[in-house]
Amino acid sequence: MHNKPQKKAVVAAQELRALTMFADVPPQHITFPVANQYAMPHLKPGEFAIVDTTDRTPQHGELYVIEYSRGSLGTYREIVQVRRCRAGAYDARG
Repeated sequence: MHNKPQKKAVVAAQELRALTMFADVPPQHITFPVANQYAMPHLKPGEFAIVDTTDRTPQHGELYVIEYSRGSLGTYREIVQVRRCRAGAYDARG
């Protein structure tokens, strides 16, 4: 008997992402460009996030766009994820 080397099956892992796809931007929402990898795997650089401008209650694990000022350096917006949440306080980090 001749032993042939067996070929290993290469199976690409299916990418699982919990995203809602929109045909149009809903009322009271904005688009926000994803500029870096900090929101991965949920959002990837080059994609656009649809942001609900009325959602202002931080929830553990959720992504938010925050706007902050650096004084004379201007105003900035970033996507951050809430890492932990307790009554009256939260820690949002990008």
